[in-house]
Amino acid sequence: MSQPSLTTGRTAPTTPALDRMAVVHYNPLLHLTTETTLDRVKAGDTVTATVTLTSIRQTAGGRASGIVTALADQRSAIVTFSADTNRRLARILTTGNRLIVRGKVAIVNGQRVLDVRNGVAVTV
Repeated sequence: MSQPSLTTGRTAPTTPALDRMAVVHYNPLLHLTTETTLDRVKAGDTVTATVTLTSIRQTAGGRASGIVTALADQRSAIVTFSADTNRRLARILTTGNRLIVRGKVAIVNGQRVLDVRNGVAVTV
């Protein structure tokens, strides 16, 4: 005969969500800047985040993708770089660098990612 579980509450997911990173969203219609998370911004909107580049890898056609961790809340997100952006930012796209990135929210395979259009290295 089985005993009822003594576990209460919910368990943590086994894989971390990679779309809840802190970002700053600018709404041009309202002329309002809002601090929010990536999962609350609709696809196609532009956001900015201060991040640490956790990992990066080169992909086909000169593009790159990687994982960044926000300095604000230590949550992560997937980022992609077009070939042009990857070429322009090549000298600062090194694991461990702190960056301010700006890009559009995109949905790839059901996952929200940040498609980076520009970035600068920062010392924090």
